[in-house]
Amino acid sequence: MRDILQNIMRQKTRSLLTGFGVFWGMFMMVVLLSVNKGVEQGFVGRSVSMSGNNIEIEPQPTTMNYKGMKRDRIWHLRNSDIDAVRRQFADKISYVSGINFEDYSNVAIGKRSGSYIIQGVTPEYLVSIPQRVIYGRYINTIDIQRKRKVCVIGEDVYKQLFDSNTDPCGQTITIRDIPYTIAGVAKCTNRQFAEDLNVSPVIQMPLTTCQSIFGRNNDIDLITVGMKDMYPMTEWDKPVISFIKERHKIHPADDEALKVYNTAQYQEEVAMATMGLTILCWLVGIGTLLAGLIGISNVMQVSVKERTKEIGIYRALGASPRVIIRQILTECLVLALTTGFLGMIAGLSAVSALRSSLAAGATDDDMLTNPYAPFLITIISFIILVGGAVAAGWRPVKQAMKIKAIDALRQE
Repeated sequence: MRDILQNIMRQKTRSLLTGFGVFWGMFMMVVLLSVNKGVEQGFVGRSVSMSGNNIEIEPQPTTMNYKGMKRDRIWHLRNSDIDAVRRQFADKISYVSGINFEDYSNVAIGKRSGSYIIQGVTPEYLVSIPQRVIYGRYINTIDIQRKRKVCVIGEDVYKQLFDSNTDPCGQTITIRDIPYTIAGVAKCTNRQFAEDLNVSPVIQMPLTTCQSIFGRNNDIDLITVGMKDMYPMTEWDKPVISFIKERHKIHPADDEALKVYNTAQYQEEVAMATMGLTILCWLVGIGTLLAGLIGISNVMQVSVKERTKEIGIYRALGASPRVIIRQILTECLVLALTTGFLGMIAGLSAVSALRSSLAAGATDDDMLTNPYAPFLITIISFIILVGGAVAAGWRPVKQAMKIKAIDALRQE
């Protein structure tokens, strides 16, 4: 009797350990796939707010002599470059934006003040850099033409100079003791893609106004060129760059004379990295599931070995192979179905709790947003688990079928 009880206890312990392995495998599969979806939405999804088919061009000192111009020459982009690029690629271009960056300037309204970076921009800057106007409007063409003293303040500037829920549009602030009317408030919607061009802590004004106030004449620090979707910038960046080089007498091979940032190429790299993360999640999840299924196979093999005499008695009493097969496979299925289902429910609960936690403190900068387990993939994973449990049971079944009744009854 003691041996029988000990045998039963050993079987129960092995089943619990194996069941936990299957539970953990399904749990990890659901959580990993959910987190992966959250990363896709938080990381790649944020890039939707950013123009993905453009290049940013910033002048740098030349490194080669060309057409009478010596190397180490300092050159500048100009307002005329915007018009020239727009004309040259009229049927292919989506927009051209010019930007100037000025040093920190003293800004005040009433008793509140601060020091902020000033940017001179064109209306197209709104679509070239991920940002959203949360109050008022953005810089428009008339502001550019008339050199209006208006500005769009960043969200961080707004929080420091105004009380919350206050609409600042129409109010006047002074920048270097010059009054400007606030036209709107802009918020950066993608810091991870535009950290160097984050608009939240800056004040934007019309490019022409900025050039006039800061004595920049027609100089531009950087231009952004966006192409239409049917003209990928990965192919059209070279013609645009060559055109600008020729206008400023820069050697065609002098790539150091322009600092170029291609967002299309960058987003392709991000997409590849995300795909790699997806593959990694699948490999880890499937590997964990397989570990649980191997555990089922091993525990059933041990169980069959310990129940050799019992199986022999069944065979002696006339039990058909089908009965033995059904019994062993049923045990595998029950173990997999029960623990796998519990693992799936636990995984979905954990993901739901994580989603609620992230939603409570969500910001536009989150790299993980709204994680969820895709219904179809979750069901397929569960079906794979069940099918794998059946496959894992075949090896113990074959072992059981080799047991002869007379040999089993002789076993001590």
